[in-house]
Amino acid sequence: MPKVQSDLFEQISAYVNAKGSGNQRNGQCPAHDDNTPSLSLTLKGDGSVLFKCQSGCTQEEVLSALREAGLEVPRPGGRRESERSTTAARDTELGRITEVYAYTNEHGEVLFTKARYEPKTFRCGVGDTPKKFKVASIPKHVTPVPYRLPQLLAAIKDGRRVWVVGGEKDVHALEAVGEAATCNHDGEQNWNLHDFTRWFEGATDVRVVKDNDKGGEQYAYDVQASLTEVVGHAGGAVTVWRANLPQKGADVADHLQTGYTLDQLVSVPTVADLAFDDEVRREVHKDRVRREAKRRTALAALSPSARPVSLDDLEQLPTADYLIKVMVPKNTIGEVFGASGSYKSFVMLDAALHVATGRPRWHGHRVRQGRVLYVASEGGLGIHKRIRAWSQHHDLTIPNKNLMVLPYPFQIVAVDALLDRLTEAEFEPDWVIFDTRATSTVGMDENSPTEMGLVTDAMRRLAVELGAAVTTVHHTGWSESDRSRGASSVPAAMDTVWRIEGEKNGRKHARIRCTKVKEDQAPPEFKVELRSVTLPETDEDGDSVTSLVVVDGEVLTRDEKSGVSALEELGPDAVALVARLDAAGIDPRAGLPTIHAWMKGNGVKMSKTFLGQVVAVRKARS
Repeated sequence: MPKVQSDLFEQISAYVNAKGSGNQRNGQCPAHDDNTPSLSLTLKGDGSVLFKCQSGCTQEEVLSALREAGLEVPRPGGRRESERSTTAARDTELGRITEVYAYTNEHGEVLFTKARYEPKTFRCGVGDTPKKFKVASIPKHVTPVPYRLPQLLAAIKDGRRVWVVGGEKDVHALEAVGEAATCNHDGEQNWNLHDFTRWFEGATDVRVVKDNDKGGEQYAYDVQASLTEVVGHAGGAVTVWRANLPQKGADVADHLQTGYTLDQLVSVPTVADLAFDDEVRREVHKDRVRREAKRRTALAALSPSARPVSLDDLEQLPTADYLIKVMVPKNTIGEVFGASGSYKSFVMLDAALHVATGRPRWHGHRVRQGRVLYVASEGGLGIHKRIRAWSQHHDLTIPNKNLMVLPYPFQIVAVDALLDRLTEAEFEPDWVIFDTRATSTVGMDENSPTEMGLVTDAMRRLAVELGAAVTTVHHTGWSESDRSRGASSVPAAMDTVWRIEGEKNGRKHARIRCTKVKEDQAPPEFKVELRSVTLPETDEDGDSVTSLVVVDGEVLTRDEKSGVSALEELGPDAVALVARLDAAGIDPRAGLPTIHAWMKGNGVKMSKTFLGQVVAVRKARS
């Protein structure tokens, strides 16, 4: 409330026909025809008067009416109230008050202030200078507003771009270069506690600058989500940016202080950019029939002549291509699952980098070089460190043309959006990895066969459109460690499924087992080791920067807990068959057709599935 001198209290009371006695009175508001007294006046202990029109007249309207009546009512504030204080700092129990920021209404009238302390902390209160500031709660009748509200509204009215940033320091850094900016008074985590959307009506260019930390990223998404609709109504857009600096916590003030310009801010792709909101999900449901028809047409086109063929012709068709033999065939969809902390992301990145660099074998499995798109939607900002550690350990340079990383969430069902972005980047991957499935299916029920059917359908379509392998990384169930979490229809729809189990017995290991290979026999289970690699740089605290890399382990032909060999686990029939094969001089590396032909010629019968396990064990022993 604006204050007036106490010696005017009686004059104002007389003019508005105030009733009552003492320090609280009610009178007729001079700004409108007031038959029922609606103006409340309160004489404060410091000799000032607070007043408010209960019928909704603004403070400036009431003040103007009093001035027109000849009363010498001063204008609110003897200084620019909306400016931050430049008065000298003051020491308090909380620290040294270095600045005070005033939050005003649209008319520039102060609602509350906020002090910045060193060591860094903040408090709201009253008083617009460090000397006058006192910590106090924001009154319940005061609705919080964005910082620098009058300047924000003026910029929107003029059609200028406006910025939403993490704090008042960033606001003033942008104002220093001629921009209009705002922020929230109570921190990055609380933007959604207040309805600020009405203040952005008419805005056409809103730019959110996130700090380089997890809190800043969530804040940017919250701001964008809350403002997209109101800004979209004006034909505008809400975009997200970050400082062009690697340091954790770097903000736009640091960016400008370093000498960068606003044109050098880095654009950040967000969830909203990919358009997988509720409207898109409804469209996905609506288009299921159309997409299924297109998928089947594309699958049919994979055949050289798209016509039925005889058995003889079938023998002449090319075999399925692969990136990692058996484990990652092209034109397929797959799933890798494991519990939290099982190193599954490290294993997947290691496999991806083997394919991208064309290393001949991935822990014993043949590799063919290809292009990889790694969608690191969980912990994506840390993937660069892992890639550099891998490159340093193997002394290899990773070709840019063979690896692209998307370090933010991208929804699997947004196939068209992903294909558009790949076209723009002139990149056609042979392997697409979504790490993880949970962060790439936001808003979808992972326990629903219907909704997960949309996900596997989108994966299949993406595989067909690109001629690529498409793999998701997922978690195990809460009570079941032998299958992925959620609807059982997902692994049932996959062509390949891997299970990864982490071990931390003094050293870091991971067991990798193919639990499903639709068109081939599963390879033997194997183990890899994870070793720490120290990178040449240090962090902002001067500490060494390290990461883990995957190195070769061993093929597991023995159960390490029970001591029973993998062959013995298959039973006496398998032991007897292997003995006969060895005695007949059959190559231990012989495949299923060779073994099957020998068995047929010697009158030995065994199921193909069981025989495949025997073949795998013989190869592993060799």
